[in-house]
Amino acid sequence: MSDQLVLPSHIKKFILKNYGTESTEIKLEKKGIISLKGVVFTVGVKSLILALNNISVVDITFPKNLEKLDMDYNLVSSLSGIRFPESLRELQINYNQLASIDFDMSLPNLLSLGLGWNRLAVLPRSFPNKLTHLYLRNNNIRSITGIRFPDSLIVLDLSYNLIETIDGVVFPPNLQYIELNNNSIGSLTGVTFPNSLVHLSLSNNKIDTLTNVTFGSRLRTLFLQNNQISTVSGIVFPPSLSTLELSDNRIRSFDDLDIAERTNVSLTENPYVYLSGIKSGGSNNVKKTKKQIKKNRNSRNLRNSKY
Repeated sequence: MSDQLVLPSHIKKFILKNYGTESTEIKLEKKGIISLKGVVFTVGVKSLILALNNISVVDITFPKNLEKLDMDYNLVSSLSGIRFPESLRELQINYNQLASIDFDMSLPNLLSLGLGWNRLAVLPRSFPNKLTHLYLRNNNIRSITGIRFPDSLIVLDLSYNLIETIDGVVFPPNLQYIELNNNSIGSLTGVTFPNSLVHLSLSNNKIDTLTNVTFGSRLRTLFLQNNQISTVSGIVFPPSLSTLELSDNRIRSFDDLDIAERTNVSLTENPYVYLSGIKSGGSNNVKKTKKQIKKNRNSRNLRNSKY
């Protein structure tokens, strides 16, 4: 193969300003490109940016050493039969029209995969073994039960989908960030999150009780606002927790909760919160509405609690 850009005969003019034969990155965003069929890129290209075009069919001959491919904001509806180069480390196809993940997933070096803002309803049973970042927000995904996420995964974003349950889901042992907000999850009972987790967002779901959940020992931020939680019972929040967001729920009381001194707790927009069930080693910052504070004058003042 010649070490220069080869154009198909039907393309009369194709200008790449400031790109030499040794260029490792080619940016072609916002060019109105419909197709790159027949275009052969130089073997040294490692990053190919094709975002914000009108590509509907992926008919590209990829550089064999390609490490990053960005096709965000196009019109791609299928990747069936596509074989991406094994050298690929980052693949971004957000904001397209994909209805399924039907491409060859045997990508041994892939670390980051972005498939958000598509039309995905069903996920493959497994993902590449080295994947660390997986973005699947704003799709039509209803279930993640039975999916084998790689042990290497650090970030998992499944927000803004249609997921109703995470019961039985096996989260990978190194996961640190989970986004499951804006789904239809109804219960967390019996769910065990990995000890590695530092951030968990479950806001804007349909969770009605918070009982028998294991959050792990390193969790720092927990977002549960705007659910339907009425009961919080038997939960051990880790000492590492700095933010506990429980506003906009239906909580009326807490039962034997152990919350660390450093935890900032938000309980605004709940009907009535009785705090005597909360045990603390110091002065939690508990935020409530004025109405709740007035109703709760006789409850235990956490700042003077000896527990």
